[in-house]
Amino acid sequence: MTKPIKMTAVGDSLTFGTGAPEMKGFVWVVQDLWRSKQPLDIAHRNFGVVGATTAETLERLLANGELRRAVASADIVTLTAGGNDLIRAAMRMYIQGETRSMKPGMRAFAHAYKDLLGELVAVHRTMERDARIVVTDCYNPFPQVRDAVLWINFVNRCIYRNAASYGGKVLVARTYDAFLGREAHLFADDGVHPNERGHRILAECVAEALSPFPEGWR
Repeated sequence: MTKPIKMTAVGDSLTFGTGAPEMKGFVWVVQDLWRSKQPLDIAHRNFGVVGATTAETLERLLANGELRRAVASADIVTLTAGGNDLIRAAMRMYIQGETRSMKPGMRAFAHAYKDLLGELVAVHRTMERDARIVVTDCYNPFPQVRDAVLWINFVNRCIYRNAASYGGKVLVARTYDAFLGREAHLFADDGVHPNERGHRILAECVAEALSPFPEGWR
């Protein structure tokens, strides 16, 4: 019997599935989409942690042997990161009044994201074998805040730049455009995380990014 494709999901509350019913988060939906279009089965492991920043996800990857083994053995790794860095910096600025918190927070994110993706690629041996990492960009969790687009664009440019440095081995699932103007329909009651419909959109973005791998995804 052919072994199933292995997928390891790394990241924050989006990976965990916050906002969707149990087992309806985007990672589970990606698995369902795969099974509906591929003769090969897929099995996933989910290492999403609610509230995790990029630096915290990196620390976990460096210290957690089970996570490292799951990444190393996976055919596909997904990564969600950046949203909590943005939210924490924005909270300090707009709620706690730390008016200069955004730039340092975003610089810290940029350094941590580069290191996190580099470590994922090294552990996964992405460049040495027929495997892929899929990273999601960030949708805008604060569409009502005028300055949010500026910082979202900073985060996403960082994601695009780092992914591009690995050629076609690190793929970007572009969620920003998929959510733009549809937030009222795609956000859960907390106004930040995707609802079940939003998680399906995330999954479809990941599926689109993965469409060349393996051939015949679509």
